[in-house]
Amino acid sequence: MQTYSLNLIRLMADNAFEGVVLIDSKGVIRFTNPSVCKMFNYAPEELEGQHIAILTNEFNENNFLIENLDTFSKNIFGIGNQHKGIKKDGSEIIFNQNIDEIVLDDGEKVYLYRIHNISSFYEKNSANSDMTNQLITANTDLKNKISKLAEKEQQLRKDISQLLNALEFSRNLSDIKSIFVSTVSDSFRTPLSSILSSTQLIGKYKKAEEQKNRERHIKKIETTINNLNNTLSELLNCKELDEKNVIINSEEFDIRDLINDVIAESKFILKKDAEIVYNHEGENTHLISDQAKLRDIIENLLTNALKFSDGKEVEVHSKFQDEKLLLRVKDHGIGIPKNDQPYIYRRFYRAGNAIGTKGNGVGLSIVKKYVDSMNGQIQLHSNVNEGTEFNLSLPAILVPSEIS
Repeated sequence: MQTYSLNLIRLMADNAFEGVVLIDSKGVIRFTNPSVCKMFNYAPEELEGQHIAILTNEFNENNFLIENLDTFSKNIFGIGNQHKGIKKDGSEIIFNQNIDEIVLDDGEKVYLYRIHNISSFYEKNSANSDMTNQLITANTDLKNKISKLAEKEQQLRKDISQLLNALEFSRNLSDIKSIFVSTVSDSFRTPLSSILSSTQLIGKYKKAEEQKNRERHIKKIETTINNLNNTLSELLNCKELDEKNVIINSEEFDIRDLINDVIAESKFILKKDAEIVYNHEGENTHLISDQAKLRDIIENLLTNALKFSDGKEVEVHSKFQDEKLLLRVKDHGIGIPKNDQPYIYRRFYRAGNAIGTKGNGVGLSIVKKYVDSMNGQIQLHSNVNEGTEFNLSLPAILVPSEIS
């Protein structure tokens, strides 16, 4: 068996990064290295001659049975476990420990008690716990927002009720009412169920390492709320269009900036591998027109294109020609059957191949109403499984670049 000199062991211990305590077979400390003294806030002379129990409650003078160490493989004691030590001031330190048997040159068996301080690891865990508490608070705030959204949904139900009363004077009332109630119910039932499901799942992810799961469901809730807000806006726009004539509010703006803003806001509904390609032809980009209504027109056309393009590229093009703004929105999706095309601008109407896709059938009716109110024109070109293209021509006052 290899033997070691006491001086050599002390030299190696003094240069070790981890804490090292040399103890005899009775657990009495022969010497400690500087790392141990720093960990426990003792001077070397305060520890030498003391029992190892001064540093840890793992042992005391009555239960230090050194012969039990032989039962551990490779002479390692407590590996993989966490132990508590006691500093000079009585505070605790957390560490990993192991014990190696060493034979000195004179034949005496001593034991090298090595200590690795892991207190900082537990402090980080405590910080993660604080982060978890912050996340719980954020989740509570999110639930409050969902509650407020539910209140809006209740108000919307009242608006729907008023709208249904107005439809009593229309022909084919029973068919229209059935389509409307079914469409609106589906528009809210599925998203609200999705929000409820994600909220319940968030509550089950309590560990710090489950943060990605929590973020995924929070993102899902945010996307669903955005969809609900769009649905609310469309339905409320329908109600307003019935109640009064459309008023045109002209102002100067940059068409390229407006379309880029709409595209940026549409990113949350992009499917995998989908892409929006926008091109403005010409140097002039400023015009005078109704910016708010033009935004609604572009939003509805782009939303439909993304919804039915099955992840394929969507093209948006704009240019000025003969005192008109020309817009084109084109997708390469499922297309619109020929027999459905004469009716697509009717409110709540949905093409036969669109029934399985989420929607309320009001977006294109709003587009048509606004285009007509602005004395514009809209044309449709579509073939099943090839795609759909909308071309718009809207009167616009062009503002030359040097003036704008």
